[in-house]
Amino acid sequence: MRDSGRAALLNALIDGYDDLKRRLARRLGSTELAGEALQDTFLRLECGNDVGAVQSPRAYLFRTALNLANNRRVAESRRLTTSEIDALLDIPDDAPDPARIVESRSEIAALGRILPRLSARQRDIIFATFVDEQSVHQIAQRHRVSVRRIQVELREALLYCASQLERSLERRLPLRPDARLLPCPPVQAWTPALKDTGS
Repeated sequence: MRDSGRAALLNALIDGYDDLKRRLARRLGSTELAGEALQDTFLRLECGNDVGAVQSPRAYLFRTALNLANNRRVAESRRLTTSEIDALLDIPDDAPDPARIVESRSEIAALGRILPRLSARQRDIIFATFVDEQSVHQIAQRHRVSVRRIQVELREALLYCASQLERSLERRLPLRPDARLLPCPPVQAWTPALKDTGS
C-alpha cells in the first residue's frame, strides 16, 4: 500500500502527541519549542515523500522533532535581532553640515589669499605634500636640495598659513607620517621667505 509508512507515522504522531511533547519539552527546555518541533514534524510528514516502514515510530518521530528543533535554533541564531538591525541602519552621516561647509569654504578662500604670499618653492612644497601626496624625499630630489631644507620650508609655510588663519597647526593641517617636520624654535611672527634660496 502506497504511503503506508508515512500514514503510520502520522497516526503515531497524533496518538502519542502529548507524550512526545512532554519528552521534547524536557530535552529542549521549553514546551513552546517542543510544540513547534512537533508542528514542523507533522508538516514534514504531510508534505514529504513516503519514508517506508519504520520499526519504532515514536523513536523516529522524537529524533525527527529533535533534529527539526535544532535546525530551527541554528536558523534563528543566524538571524539578526531587531536591535542589531537598528544598529546596522543607524550609520552616522559623515557628510558635513551646512555650517561646516560654509566654514570650510571660507578657510579655502582665505588660504587662497595666503598662498601667493609664500615663495614659489614653499607653494610647490605645500601642493606636492598635500595635493600630490609626495614624500619629502621626492620633493627634495626635484628641488635638488636636502630633505632637511624641505622640512624647514614646509614647517615655515605651514606655520605662516596657520597663523594667518588663526588656527592651530596640528588641528587644521595634519601631516602624513612621512612628512615629519623638524622641531622649531618658539613661534614668533613667522614670515614667508620672499625668494627661493639654495641648499
